[in-house]
Amino acid sequence: MLYITNKDLNYWKIVNDTIRTADAAFTDLLGALKAGYVEEPLSRLCFNYNNPMIRKIVASRDERLRRRAIELFYTQSLLMGNHVMSNQELQLMNESLFYFVNLGLDRAEAGEYRG
Repeated sequence: MLYITNKDLNYWKIVNDTIRTADAAFTDLLGALKAGYVEEPLSRLCFNYNNPMIRKIVASRDERLRRRAIELFYTQSLLMGNHVMSNQELQLMNESLFYFVNLGLDRAEAGEYRG
């Protein structure tokens, strides 16, 4: 996986996180700063389709598993790229990680795990 951004994305992530938690006066100031920009910069999450794990996830019929895998890959790519992570992204990483740990434990208890 590769998470690609432009140079302004981390700045806008910090501004948006601050707006969500700041008091009204500071929020208005940050809102005015944002008003001068038409669009916030975008990012891309690129998957290596030659990777057997990615192919398994794409082929999976379990929509929840696919969604959790993408969330986990997304947050892992943020960590590996030394990107700033918001509280929401940290929570997403934890929820996705716990999902897979619980899935593995449930399968181990059912005798399905062959790790």
